Amino acid sequence: PGKLYNLRSSLDLQPDPDAWPIHLTHENIVATPPRNSLTIPRPPDTVRFFVIEEFPAPPVVLYDEDFEPGVGEWTTGVDGDPGSDWELGTPNSIFEPASGAHSGVNCFGTIIGGTYSVSANVWLLSPEIDLTTAAVATLSYFEFRDIDDFGDSGSITIFDAADDSLIAVLEADVTGLNNDWAEVTFEMPAAALGKTIQIEFRFTSDPTSLPLFGWYIDDVLVTEP
Repeated sequence: PGKLYNLRSSLDLQPDPDAWPIHLTHENIVATPPRNSLTIPRPPDTVRFFVIEEFPAPPVVLYDEDFEPGVGEWTTGVDGDPGSDWELGTPNSIFEPASGAHSGVNCFGTIIGGTYSVSANVWLLSPEIDLTTAAVATLSYFEFRDIDDFGDSGSITIFDAADDSLIAVLEADVTGLNNDWAEVTFEMPAAALGKTIQIEFRFTSDPTSLPLFGWYIDDVLVTEP
């Protein structure tokens, strides 16, 4: 799964088979697990050589969100004390991240242009993402973190959109500081494949939290593979 194939052919054993011509139209052939097969007419040549070239299929975008159009179908909620809601907007250059959003002008953050409060428990939930035909899938996004290491943290969780049941916790302890936007990548767990899922970003703080800038999310992308 996730591989493509070319059938290349040459009348003599020239070096570098990668440069041999494609035979007829047999290129970008999709894998057919558990066994790949291809039937071709017998060539008229007395001697002809063939090579099978395997390479990864380019990623197919299953979901892509840069938050420039607005909130869309993303939802937010507060399960703890008020004062640390996820907000969509442009970070103020006075605060972190000083560079603004990772791309464009919008991103989600735990209080845009401010510091998060104590006893927070806030969540940011994606729309439904269709993985019903995916054999493999990858989640990536960009984040900025300014989170107290002692008692405050974020988490990334995958839920089944059909019944809100838990599929997997991708990361349970997002904390600390990164000095600029950084890309985060996860391979989707096997239990998420073949389903429609939702991704939750949740942030919590304890009653003695320092006044820090929190967690910012931008450019969420799900691809196959």
